[in-house]
Amino acid sequence: MLHIKVLQAVDIYALSLIILAVIGFKSWNAPKEKMTQTRLFSALIVLTALTSILDAVTVVLDGVPGKPVRLVLQLAVAIGYSLQMSVCVMWSRYVRAIVYPDPKRSGWKIYLENAIIIVVSVVAISSFWNGLLFSVDQNNIYHRGPLFPAAALLTFSFLFVGYADVMRNRTYVDRHTLFALLCFALPPAIGGFVQGLFYGVCLLWPSMSLSLLIVYIGIQNDQLMIDELTGINNRRSFDRTLSRRISTARNGNRFGVMLIDIDNFRSVNDRFGHGEADDMLRTFARILDYHFKDTGFVARYGGDEFAVIVNLDRYDELDAVRNSVHSRLEEWNQKNKRKWHLSASIGCAPYIPSDGLTADELLVQVDKLLCFTRIIPGERRFRAGRRL
Repeated sequence: MLHIKVLQAVDIYALSLIILAVIGFKSWNAPKEKMTQTRLFSALIVLTALTSILDAVTVVLDGVPGKPVRLVLQLAVAIGYSLQMSVCVMWSRYVRAIVYPDPKRSGWKIYLENAIIIVVSVVAISSFWNGLLFSVDQNNIYHRGPLFPAAALLTFSFLFVGYADVMRNRTYVDRHTLFALLCFALPPAIGGFVQGLFYGVCLLWPSMSLSLLIVYIGIQNDQLMIDELTGINNRRSFDRTLSRRISTARNGNRFGVMLIDIDNFRSVNDRFGHGEADDMLRTFARILDYHFKDTGFVARYGGDEFAVIVNLDRYDELDAVRNSVHSRLEEWNQKNKRKWHLSASIGCAPYIPSDGLTADELLVQVDKLLCFTRIIPGERRFRAGRRL
């Protein structure tokens, strides 16, 4: 009977690993692989897969005689506790990346989360001798330690922290994303509760795989948000993100908007053909995406025009940001000899909550500033509305 239960558990874990492998493969080959959300989602997949493997190892080896088996079982359980905490922490970070666009707000939380993971890992390793978190008896049977309830509560509290972040910012998240995020916490919460009550029941990590599948279908695989040619965000994604940033701007999240036009794009297209023009667009997109990877949100706005939402500490930083873009393009030109030269016209303005501008009104203002730079050839001066 016990042998049948082990086989059933292994079957469940094998199915969950297959699901994770498929999601991981699709996510890895998605065009948004460089985005913060996708990196966190990929980390979630890897951590969940490793945790599932170690959990399956403990199920198979539990009660199997032999000193080497005992050591392997202890290591699998100890590492498993650390990975379980890491999975739930990563989920909390993933949610924050969605509902809080400004990464500066998460700095202190990351340090705290890392400290908690380290503490749990140390306690898990020390349980080899003191049995605080778990113990493996002489018959190689796993037993929960006195700190297990506290560790389980702390681990899964991060799922509910993520859930609270979603609910607190539900008005700023579109309904498809909201539904996927809310559904994520339910399968592991139910599976973890049942598994906590009945030792030997293996539901937690298979249910986590189901949750990741839900998120992938609902969020990660939304290719309508990606520009097919350049692989960066498209206008729809930009409009959605800008609306969310404006909604949260009164909380002190300062930002500015830039509209960037590639100079002489039409002449490149006419002289060298669509292939070179497309390559020019992809190159320009990669440069912007890399340049703003930690400080902004980059999208192709249409044709040869790109848009950037820039995180700011001060509104007058846009001068330096604009200059840094020109410097980066000139640096690329010096290192790469192509048929065409990369330069751009840039209009930019900060969003000031007290002005009460809508997203459309802000974009009209920035577009006028962009048009000003087009009127005077070679003009690259910064023009914006009122600045603080």
